[in-house]
Amino acid sequence: GDMKYRQIWAASTNGNRMTGRFFSKDHPEDGMAITAWRKTPDTHGIMSIVPAALKVGVETEIVISGVNLSGDVTLAGATVTVTSATADRIVLTARIDSGQSGLAKVTVGTDVSDQNMALYTQVDYLKVTPEYGISRVGGGGGPIPKVNAQFEATGYSFGPDGKQYTDDDLRLGRMPVIWSVDNYNQAAADMQDTKYAGHITAEGTFIPAVAGPNPERKYSTNNAGDLKIIATYSDGDRTLTAEAHLIATVQRWNNPPIM
Repeated sequence: GDMKYRQIWAASTNGNRMTGRFFSKDHPEDGMAITAWRKTPDTHGIMSIVPAALKVGVETEIVISGVNLSGDVTLAGATVTVTSATADRIVLTARIDSGQSGLAKVTVGTDVSDQNMALYTQVDYLKVTPEYGISRVGGGGGPIPKVNAQFEATGYSFGPDGKQYTDDDLRLGRMPVIWSVDNYNQAAADMQDTKYAGHITAEGTFIPAVAGPNPERKYSTNNAGDLKIIATYSDGDRTLTAEAHLIATVQRWNNPPIM
C-alpha cells in the first residue's frame, strides 16, 4: 500500500543481535518492538512463542519462531502435535487437560525458551496499557497531523496462590476485547467530551478529532477531551472490564530532540 515505515536498530557489542522499533513514518506513535539475530550455521535458539499462554482443557495453536530449530518440541504436561516445521518456524497444537496455574518452559531439541509459557484455568482480571495516554488533535487543513493513542488489554491469572496483585500472578498476553469510551468525570460530561474528542477503533487505537475551534462546542473550544478508555472481555457468562485514562489535547508545535 501507500504506508511508509521506518526502523531504528541497536546492535549488540558482538554484532550477533539487534533490537529496535518498527513504526509508521506519518504516525511514529504507532509501532512495535523488534528483535533480530544474525543467522549463522552455529546460531540456534527460540526467539518467540505466540501466544505465550495455554488454557487448561483448550487445544491451542502455537507458533515458535527462532533460528536453526531442530528436534522434538516439548511443553511440560501438554500433548503437543507439530503441524508444520522449518528451521525458523514451527507451528503446533498443544493441549493440557489438568493441572494448576503456573509457568512452563518450551523446548525444541536442546534449545530452551527464555520466554515462559503461562498455564492457566481462566482469565481473572485485565489491565489496560498505557494506564495514562495522550492523543493530540490535528489535521483540519493545518500543518500538524493527528497523534493517535494505542491501547492494549492484557489478561492475567491470579496464579497458584489464587490472589490478585501478588508476585505469582501470570501475564497471559493480549486479550480480544470490546473497546469503548466514556467521559472521565462530570466536567467532561458537561462538555460532552465523548461526542467531540474522537473515537476508538476495534483494535484499541484512539483517533482524535480534527484541530481548531469548534463552533458546536461550548465556548467554541477545540476538540480536546478528558476520557476513560474501557476494555470489556467476555468469557462465557463472565465479563471483565478495565479502564485507562486518556487526555485528548491540542497540537504540539515543537518536537524537542531526544537528549
